[in-house]
Amino acid sequence: MDITQAKTFLTIVELRNFNKAAEKLFVTQSTVSARVKALEQQLGCVLFVRNKAGVTLTPAAMRFETPAQSIVQLWDHAKKEIALGEQITQSITIGARFGLWEPLMLDWLLRLKEEFPNSVFNAKIGTASSLIQKMHNGTMDLCLVYSPYTNTGLKVKKLFDEQFVMVSTHARKTDKIPADYIYVDWGTEFARKHKLHFPDFSNAMLSANLGALAQSLISKTGGMGYLPYRTASKAIKKGELVIIEGMPLMTLPVFMIYSELIDPETLHFIEHSLLEHCKTFDRL
Repeated sequence: MDITQAKTFLTIVELRNFNKAAEKLFVTQSTVSARVKALEQQLGCVLFVRNKAGVTLTPAAMRFETPAQSIVQLWDHAKKEIALGEQITQSITIGARFGLWEPLMLDWLLRLKEEFPNSVFNAKIGTASSLIQKMHNGTMDLCLVYSPYTNTGLKVKKLFDEQFVMVSTHARKTDKIPADYIYVDWGTEFARKHKLHFPDFSNAMLSANLGALAQSLISKTGGMGYLPYRTASKAIKKGELVIIEGMPLMTLPVFMIYSELIDPETLHFIEHSLLEHCKTFDRL
């Protein structure tokens, strides 16, 4: 299999149509069909079933989608590595899940760039699962997530405990989830702890999966929701947000997952500087 076949496969998966895939790839429909046929022969299975509406993915295609994405990502990563100029000493890709970049890593990343001026740093954001996938296929060197993860070639370092507080724009005292509650999706581990504290909760009329968006929604609607104290502390100190009395504090450990292939000197500075940076956060 070549990279063109993998990209063609993913384009069809995205568009569910051979003709539209051909237009996006700037090739003929017959070329797309030939690439798919060659790929199916190599894999020994049927990937698509054509119909009037377009195509339907077979179970084999569904299973192949993630490996195909990894193949394309790894190829693109390899091309970038080879294209680095002689003055560039290394390229490091750093990722963090939604909510951990701002403002956790922004200032730290700039400091890292100053320390290693001849290094290329690629900053990525995504869900924990997408970041871990990139770590697994070798296209990411380091990421920050709320859940620990280990695998061959990967190491885990706990950085700090994230404190989540229920906040609103005005003071209240309650131990019940109100009608104006805004559920913020902080991942599976947060959802598990949330269920333990609020077993009767089913769903919220308003939800968000991005901390900055959630804080804006809470501020504009006057509703309630869980935010990291680290990011909400300034608004709390200004009186723009208030911690709700009677609601439980929830904590999630933040982990740094990193590859064993990172240059030891760079890794030592990354770990030390990140731990020192985490000490500057506001804590309850």
